[in-house]
Amino acid sequence: MEKIKIFDSGLKLIVKKMSGIYTACCGVFVGVGSSMENTATNGYSHFIEHLLFKGTKKRSALEISEEIDNVGGQLNAYTSKDVTCFYTRTMSEHTEKSMELLSDMFFDAQFDSEEIEREKKVVIEEILMDEDMPDSVCHDLLAEAFYGNHALGMTITGKPQNIKKATRESLLSYKNRCYVPSNMCIALTGDVDFESACALTEKYFEKRFNKKRSEPVLSLVPAVTDRQFKYAFKEVEQAHIAVAFPGAEFASDKYYALGIASFMLGGGMSSRLFQTIREKNGLAYTVYTYPSAYKNNGYMEVYAATTPKNTSKLVELMKSEIKRFTEDGFKEAEFNKGKEQLKGNLVMGQENPLGIMSAYANYFLKTGEVYDLKKRLKRIEAITPEQVLEASRKCFDFSVCSAVYVGQKTDDFRCVENFIE
Repeated sequence: MEKIKIFDSGLKLIVKKMSGIYTACCGVFVGVGSSMENTATNGYSHFIEHLLFKGTKKRSALEISEEIDNVGGQLNAYTSKDVTCFYTRTMSEHTEKSMELLSDMFFDAQFDSEEIEREKKVVIEEILMDEDMPDSVCHDLLAEAFYGNHALGMTITGKPQNIKKATRESLLSYKNRCYVPSNMCIALTGDVDFESACALTEKYFEKRFNKKRSEPVLSLVPAVTDRQFKYAFKEVEQAHIAVAFPGAEFASDKYYALGIASFMLGGGMSSRLFQTIREKNGLAYTVYTYPSAYKNNGYMEVYAATTPKNTSKLVELMKSEIKRFTEDGFKEAEFNKGKEQLKGNLVMGQENPLGIMSAYANYFLKTGEVYDLKKRLKRIEAITPEQVLEASRKCFDFSVCSAVYVGQKTDDFRCVENFIE
């Protein structure tokens, strides 16, 4: 049973005790990512994530790593479009050590000027690494095409020039504005009880904050999506093709309806796109649909990679299959399969303490509500075929989609633009 507490500062705590588990996961989640940035600060959220590992007032970067390694645990972090997370997983007897270490990193990271300059090189290498992955370039370019100048169109790692220009003062100013208790959630899962979690959160986090409740961080501005075709030429063996359609905001009824549609259309080996493009025509190894959802925005991506000479055929099949899905509808058996896949995906994600920790904290930050698996399953069960078809027809609209091509420069690469009507 999950339990929550909201402290005087606005800091949120959620705890999920799990039976049969001998480890504890501790996570510090901050509602900040590239979607909260602007053109001048793009990449700051991700850069700050790196810098919190580079030494505190009482620990060097090496000592931070050794402290967790010495107890056989894991320490890691990630930044997404709208959430940054720092977390540990250790045997439960080391839970307090984990909370103290995360607190030390969060509050007392030094932001040493020499470390900042050194880490700039590391982050720029990460950006360049992403540039060497055509599928990653394709996904980033699709967000840029679909969202245009909106913050959701910017990359998580940012541009090299932003990282180069970043100063200790500008980074700390950004951190102090966004890393506030009203914009945070502490999550603990596994072999941990609520009372001790409350005491540890009070000791290592709540007492470090100003008791005056902080001003809320500006929320994500609703996006006005663009209708664009973008491309990037890369000397790679495959052509990477993706299309973005208007989706649904996180955890809405439409979000669940489109989740079912996504599984039917491109969510598994028996899905329509997989069967048509890979099994029947052998045009691609990878083909799928994927919904990206945020607090008040979302889009549905359709992606595939193929040999450049097959680009036109792939585009034709993808487009015709999507149109057949929205125009002709689907049989009840196909709908039921999609619904069960969505439910199964949620349930299986709840068997890992790290997955549970991330799901609960993200849900709490984005909705202000406690993640309730049974309630979510009931909402999915209540979705009707009519709702899925209606949501799909509004979503898969070629007059408001964006498309991208990443691959070799060929005579017909612009055929991908044919997705846009």
